[in-house]
Amino acid sequence: MKTRNRDHYNYLTVANGRLVEKVNEDTPGAIKRMNKNDKVVYERFYDEMEGILINVKKRTSEFGDQLDLTILSDDEKVILSLGLEGKNAHDFFCQLPNMIPGEEYIFSPWSMNGDEDTKRTGLIIKRSSDESRVENFFIKKDQDGKFTYLNGYPVFGEEYSEANKKKYQAYKLLRLDWMEGLMFSKYIPEYLKGLQENVTSESTAPANTALKEVVKEEHKTKEEKEDDLPF
Repeated sequence: MKTRNRDHYNYLTVANGRLVEKVNEDTPGAIKRMNKNDKVVYERFYDEMEGILINVKKRTSEFGDQLDLTILSDDEKVILSLGLEGKNAHDFFCQLPNMIPGEEYIFSPWSMNGDEDTKRTGLIIKRSSDESRVENFFIKKDQDGKFTYLNGYPVFGEEYSEANKKKYQAYKLLRLDWMEGLMFSKYIPEYLKGLQENVTSESTAPANTALKEVVKEEHKTKEEKEDDLPF
C-alpha cells in the first residue's frame, strides 16, 4: 500500500481532516486517547492514501450509515469508511463520476476552521499520475466565489440563516436521498462495470495481475463465494 508516512494499514476512518487507524497499544507511533465512551483507544494518523478504488458499499453500524470505499494500495485491500451523511462522503460522490475505473488516485481529507469557530471538512481526490484534482461533477466555483450547480444537483434556493435552519436541515436530507439514489443506481454501478471491463481486458498490462485477482474476488456473487467454502 502506498501511504505518505507509513508502509501499510487496512481499515481507516476520518477525523479532524486526517486518516485514522485503530491499533494496539504497543504499535510504534500509536497515540493514546479516551473516546466518547470513556474507553482508552490507540490510533495512528495519516495525511492521505494512494490506491485504486475497487468497490463502494453502504453499511449500517452503531454510528449510523457508513460509506465503505475498498481501495487496493500496493496489492493490499484497504477500507476507507466515511459517514454517509457527512461532507467527506458528499465530496466523494461529487467526484466519482469524473474518476476513471482502474486508475490510481490519492485520497486526501482536510479540515479547517471557518467563520464563527465552525469547522469545515472535506475530501480531495487527486490523480496519482500528476496530483491534479478530480473535478467536482455537480458544483463549480468561479474566481469570485460564486457557485454554479450542474447535472441536476438540488439547490437550497435561499441564503442560510438561523430563521430557516430547520428548512435547510430538511433540504439536506432530501439532497442526501437524491445523491445516494443517483450514485447507487447509476454512477457506482457504471464505475464498477468499467473497472471489471478494464481489468479483465486482454490488453491489460501483466503488472496488473494482482488487481485482476482482487477485483475478481471482491465482486464474486454470493453463489460463487459459497462454492469456495471447504465443505
